[in-house]
Amino acid sequence: MLVRAAAVAIALLVLPACGGGDEQDSAETPAADEIPAAAPPPVIEAVPPAVATTGLTPLPTAQRVVDGIPLGRDDPFLPAPALEGTAELVAAQLEAEAILATMDPDGGLSQQDRAAVIEEINSTFEGLEITGFIRSRGRQRVLVDFNGQTGDLAVGYVGGAGRRLLPDGWTLESIRADTGVVIFRNGNRVAERRIL
Repeated sequence: MLVRAAAVAIALLVLPACGGGDEQDSAETPAADEIPAAAPPPVIEAVPPAVATTGLTPLPTAQRVVDGIPLGRDDPFLPAPALEGTAELVAAQLEAEAILATMDPDGGLSQQDRAAVIEEINSTFEGLEITGFIRSRGRQRVLVDFNGQTGDLAVGYVGGAGRRLLPDGWTLESIRADTGVVIFRNGNRVAERRIL
């Protein structure tokens, strides 16, 4: 019974709070027709382009940028296109490199012997083209074409029987990617070739 009396007492206290309130509160709320109309938004005038005043060049549109990108890509495995006079330039370059790279530790070779060594090296490497360079997982390789065969060589590769990517007895000694030079050795003879 005590529980029932407590419930009635709480209900009597809560019910007046749920009431509609005083008439004075409802009189202060304005009617819908008394609300003033909202002010119109401010008019924004078109801003003249700043190009004339600043001298800046406007950026291209996105479509213009996309239209400027060529479709497809060049094939990195195709040989480079030959330029006019390339054969003579390459021959002269190979001869000059062979002169510079021929080892003559004691300087005892005569000019005639030196010319013979250069001719021998150039004829040995005739037809060898270094067409590219690969660096993967810290290892360097060069791509070569020689005697109708194509492949890749790493430092230490020795030409000889069954290995037709280098002349017999010649070893790939080093690849200098920063200068584009590959060095071959056969005994005391050294030949340098550039990556084309």
